Amino acid sequence: MSGQAWYRHYATKFLDGVVGMPPDQIGAYIVVLDLIYARGGAIPNDTRWLSGHMGCSTRAAGALVLRLIQRGKLSLNEEKISALIVADWQQDGRLPVPLWLRRAIMERDAYCCTYCGAKDGPFEIDHIFPVALGGGNEPENLTTACISCNRSKGAKTVGEWAR
Repeated sequence: MSGQAWYRHYATKFLDGVVGMPPDQIGAYIVVLDLIYARGGAIPNDTRWLSGHMGCSTRAAGALVLRLIQRGKLSLNEEKISALIVADWQQDGRLPVPLWLRRAIMERDAYCCTYCGAKDGPFEIDHIFPVALGGGNEPENLTTACISCNRSKGAKTVGEWAR
């Protein structure tokens, strides 16, 4: 095992959502969902990269992703692929941040709250653009926050919270 945390997967909702889909689309969907989780958010719409993970040609990968977008399973925004079902993986409006990414963000932010400047912790990882509003685990959307700032900010944007 790689040590990566499991993610919430509602089997019934997933299975109900793939009824009638051909096996190749179901397989592609599973791969894309796992890539979204492993990357901590939306993934690049790069058919060469996707084809390597799907085990098919770039043409087939592109066609599979397009079909999943047409079915409403995936969405494409600014050359990034995301999935609507990912919201079901969230607990209490939170998207788990893998431990390796938490450490990298805290190191990047010098173990200091980026909101109030506290250096004594304990610290949490905050989604600058909240998960509840569609934010993901991309490093540029994550920051180190003390518990007080993170809990008071909640699911607000920084602008809403700072008012």
